[in-house]
Amino acid sequence: MAFCFYMNRTAYYRALGRNVYRSLILNVRNNNDCKMLSLELDTIDDFTTQLMQKKVDKWSCKKPIPNVSYGVKYIDNHSIADFSCLDITRINELFQQAIEKNDTSSVLELINQCISHRLCPTLSNLLYTLSVCSQSGDIATIKKIQLLYKETNVHILETHSNFKHYIAEAIWIKGNVQEALNLFKEVYKDNVLLRRRIRLMLKNLIVDIIENRSEAVLVNLVNFAETLANEYKDYFPLSCIWQICFLSEWYSDQQTALNLLNKYEELRKTVINRIIYVVSVSLHNHKVDVIYRLLEVLLKYEMKTQYSGVLLALLDYQIHQKDLRRCVEIIRWSVQNNIQLLPLQHQKFLTLLVTNDSDNADFRKLKPIRMPKTVTHFKF
Repeated sequence: MAFCFYMNRTAYYRALGRNVYRSLILNVRNNNDCKMLSLELDTIDDFTTQLMQKKVDKWSCKKPIPNVSYGVKYIDNHSIADFSCLDITRINELFQQAIEKNDTSSVLELINQCISHRLCPTLSNLLYTLSVCSQSGDIATIKKIQLLYKETNVHILETHSNFKHYIAEAIWIKGNVQEALNLFKEVYKDNVLLRRRIRLMLKNLIVDIIENRSEAVLVNLVNFAETLANEYKDYFPLSCIWQICFLSEWYSDQQTALNLLNKYEELRKTVINRIIYVVSVSLHNHKVDVIYRLLEVLLKYEMKTQYSGVLLALLDYQIHQKDLRRCVEIIRWSVQNNIQLLPLQHQKFLTLLVTNDSDNADFRKLKPIRMPKTVTHFKF
């Protein structure tokens, strides 16, 4: 779509911008879909805000916490000697206090004392403790908890598949991904109620695998995700893999993302919810080449609604960068393909058009527009 490479003068682009903009205004007046698109993007903005807030909350929970003297004292100055005198209600209160303060050391000490005295905390306190153990790779403590509930509350143990999914996460953290995948698959198959929990675990673990592990491990992970998609119609793990691979700087990862879309039609519907995140992260880091790759994918699969949203986001970015030439290119393409701009984008573009100095020497030095080339990296 690059055009008029031989024209460098600002006056040309100013005139062209006015003509394109005039055509765009006529299209907007004759098309009632503009309001619907505005409403849709407002909804997307709300969703993005909620998503990013959840991410911030998650990062906050992972901040380092002050060390507590292990085995010396609890919250509220309860010593180890006091534990045998406490009833289960007070013990659960201590769990809650430790959880609210994100004091994992006290949580682990409390569960060890519960194991020693054959006491079972509430289910919510138990599951939080199991998550602390699994995310730190503490397999030994999880097995002790398994034994405690086998002797005191076998119903909880059976309902939660013997806590095997927590064992799987801990094994994964320790580096044995294949064994962990086998355990996840077993629990996923046998316990429908735990599938959502397994998906949440995998969501966080997949990022680490793709960014820090070998190509062979990625192949095993894709095979596992394909099994869930084929046997249970669950495309969530595959969509997580697609997102991380698509954003990756490695060529082999990018090809994996494209191959998955080619292979699974249902996956194309699932990844729609991830496009917003891909666009936000890419533009925030000024990786415009990722946006162009995404536009190519959306065109290939005729995802016109998503294509329009991504193109308008790119226009917003270029307006913010004060790149008049690329703005004109995007707007001209939008007019030709009946993609409506939002009223705020009209205003921003007009402001850029008016305030652009025709005598700006830097603008006259601009080189012809070319689509950014994707840098290819090979992973061995």
